[in-house]
Amino acid sequence: MNKEEAQDIAQETFTKALERIDQFEGNNIEPWLYTIARNLFLDVRTRRTEILSNESLEVEVIGHDKGIEISVDLQKCLEELEDEERELMSMVPFHSYQEIEEELNISSANVRTKICRARNKLSECMG
Repeated sequence: MNKEEAQDIAQETFTKALERIDQFEGNNIEPWLYTIARNLFLDVRTRRTEILSNESLEVEVIGHDKGIEISVDLQKCLEELEDEERELMSMVPFHSYQEIEEELNISSANVRTKICRARNKLSECMG
């Protein structure tokens, strides 16, 4: 694995995390992101027949550090959201849209719109 492949895995990790943010459970996002990155790495590795060299292992560590960097950046972006957006994003992994609608007393269309806007802000913030 080379540096570009490691960076691709780091980017794909973030993309998958944003696509599946509604599946996140817990308070610490770092282990969840690490699991996504590990699974992506294993997928790439199983597609290849070459044995990882020491250089490749070093790139894997760089990829892990990049994953941690992404996790820190994501946390900062979450902090930049407005309170209501951050509250919605924290509810998504644990509640259905209907439960969020009832708890916040807003329409289902409004729930979907606000969550979509919050996700777009996160995506924009992450670059």
